[in-house]
Amino acid sequence: MRSRLTVKIVKVIRTDEDLAMVYSDWTMSAPGPDGPPIERGGKAIEVIRRQRDGTWLFVLDDPYGRDRGDPR
Repeated sequence: MRSRLTVKIVKVIRTDEDLAMVYSDWTMSAPGPDGPPIERGGKAIEVIRRQRDGTWLFVLDDPYGRDRGDPR
């Protein structure tokens, strides 16, 4: 079994040209140390910032941020 990560972008809020907040739902499956797979998932909130070269980098990443109360 190979590890698998699936991410679904739910919503993107752009505050300006260089900053955005992303809501995503994710699931992960990976081989467990004793055989049975490890399954995880959550509703994340990320803040990303555009860099001078045009790429985007994470400023904040909370993989369970919306699990405590979905702001959508």
